[in-house]
Amino acid sequence: MKSKYLLIAVLLPAFSHAQSQHVFYIKANDQKTAAKDSAYLIRTISDPEPGGKLYDFTEKFATGEPFRGGKTLNSEHIVPEGECTIFYPNGKKMLYTVYDNLNPKMETYYYPDGSVYLTKEYVYHVADPAKPQILTREVLITTCNDEHGKALVINGNGNYISYTPVIDAKYKKYTGAPTVFNPNFGGDDEEHGAIKNGAKDGEWTGKGLVSKCNYTEYFQNGKFVKGISVDDSGKKHNYTTAESQAIFQGGMPAFYSYLSSTIRYPGKSRENNITGKVFATFVIEKDGSLTGIKILKSPGDELSAETLRVLSISPAWEPGTLHGIPVRQQYTVPIAFALK
Repeated sequence: MKSKYLLIAVLLPAFSHAQSQHVFYIKANDQKTAAKDSAYLIRTISDPEPGGKLYDFTEKFATGEPFRGGKTLNSEHIVPEGECTIFYPNGKKMLYTVYDNLNPKMETYYYPDGSVYLTKEYVYHVADPAKPQILTREVLITTCNDEHGKALVINGNGNYISYTPVIDAKYKKYTGAPTVFNPNFGGDDEEHGAIKNGAKDGEWTGKGLVSKCNYTEYFQNGKFVKGISVDDSGKKHNYTTAESQAIFQGGMPAFYSYLSSTIRYPGKSRENNITGKVFATFVIEKDGSLTGIKILKSPGDELSAETLRVLSISPAWEPGTLHGIPVRQQYTVPIAFALK
């Protein structure tokens, strides 16, 4: 006896989460504008997938060429986290970076033809257990190739040379991201020297593009020994620290003490029990003053306004230095608002 089977095909509707997209027009000074015709960049940010925290973003020049894309922590501003790629105007990758907790973890730089120029890894250390907020950064160069594809550094050993790409000047005026079209992929300097186990070794010579100086520095197994620089006025600087971070007078504990004694909790935020961390970014100038203060992320407008106020009246910081010379540095800090 044959069994009869009834096959029933049940068609179920397919549900998908469509990411909402937000488009912003950005002027050359990184400020938003409602007028598309005055925009230098067009930024598109998509809402996270369900359960996600990172926004997808793309940016292109108003003339249509790609600029940057990846993940951001903010729904309106670019605060890279995870993968981020900057493109040459020809559409090929220029710089691929992986961020972790707002810090770059690894970077790959490319020549305009798409071949790899350089790969770097970043390792962060807490230099002082009493100041865990302050990290020192170790840069390890794992690969370096010349423009013809010849390997100069293999598995962290060899001889490094800096490379300066030629970028049309019309694309360089965007200043919204400090890494945009950096004229030197090797960092802030044009330099050369030996690499041993990923780190600098022996004598290195170079030209500081940010500090505007010529310098000679000495390293031993990646450890900085000493340096001599001559700035653009002809003044000589002897130094024992290649680079130092800007710091509040008295250190970060003193900075947070300043904040706690200066912040006035906004009334409506107190009434509505609005708490949380405000992430702010600013530039510490060569004289220690703070400029370019911006709010990256905040639980409320009142808390943002109060953060802007206390930072705008902050005492001067000790400026950062590079090759023994004071330089401008960008800083990002979390400021916690809590009710007792």
